[in-house]
Amino acid sequence: MSGRRPLVVAALVAVLLAAACSRDDLPEATPLCDLGRNNDQGVVGHDLAASAALPDGRVLFAFGDTYLGRITGGERVATGLLNSTGAVIPAGDDVCSDRIRYLTGDDGEPRALLPDPPREATAFWPVDLAVHDGRVWMLYRWVERTGDGRLDIGTLGTGLAVADPDELEFTPADRLLVVGGVPVPSSLREHDGRLVALVCVGGDDRDCRLREVDTDATEIGEALPGPPIDLSAAEMGLGRVDVGGRQVWQVSSMPGLACRLQVARFIDDEWWTETVLAPDTDDGALCYAGRVQEPYSTADTLTVTWVQSPERRRNADAYWPHVERVDLTEE
Repeated sequence: MSGRRPLVVAALVAVLLAAACSRDDLPEATPLCDLGRNNDQGVVGHDLAASAALPDGRVLFAFGDTYLGRITGGERVATGLLNSTGAVIPAGDDVCSDRIRYLTGDDGEPRALLPDPPREATAFWPVDLAVHDGRVWMLYRWVERTGDGRLDIGTLGTGLAVADPDELEFTPADRLLVVGGVPVPSSLREHDGRLVALVCVGGDDRDCRLREVDTDATEIGEALPGPPIDLSAAEMGLGRVDVGGRQVWQVSSMPGLACRLQVARFIDDEWWTETVLAPDTDDGALCYAGRVQEPYSTADTLTVTWVQSPERRRNADAYWPHVERVDLTEE
């Protein structure tokens, strides 16, 4: 019986790169849940979803713009906004666990994961999380609105913040990792005792490479060996997976706000890229923040999240990271 081969098969990947995929060409995907939707802590919608496994086995999630409010007569009513929040899923629980708990302040209400930025009318948005040297590191973006459109957002810089894994109180470094919008660090990961980021430079033809991050100097260091990856987005997933007995890099993103989640793996000194998900969305919605959630994935079964931005962002019925499981194994 013939069927879909995993990402490792170069011949299939080449075919996928040569032509656009129809939904029938894609691996089987199963919707699982909307991450955090069933909480009882007054969170009625948020975007993004970056995760990292903590040393004790719990999984920490960082979310971006988060609407707080209430449910009245079955309708979610947003009454407040935080630009970042965090939640923890207990060790051993699935990504859709009803035991997910948002981090709270002294008043018992969900709190911002990052402090207020030093300039009014700006925001800090989480980008990615990683555990390194016994601490939790966060890559975050400092942004400001430049117009009334949904995409009228300017980048003031990218920073690193760090927290103790028990307290999860993040403190930004004294200096930004990047001032301005270029280069663009899009993900974070520990590897061989080092902290590594996927960093993109350039304009339309972005050069995206894995680079070391010096946490003491708060600087981006030398690029790791290998060619640039043909994926570029403001937020990406970055992990290591076992393919044929070898540990390889895996990158995931939704470039260009297109509703297609792409996954690339670095095999035999080349990046092989495949579209693994093409979700259906509401009319007029944009897709973004698509990524593989590494703590809940294997080489053959990917747990992925993606977000749609509806015309009305306070539409909390739509404003959640949607969770799907993608099966890459042969049918």
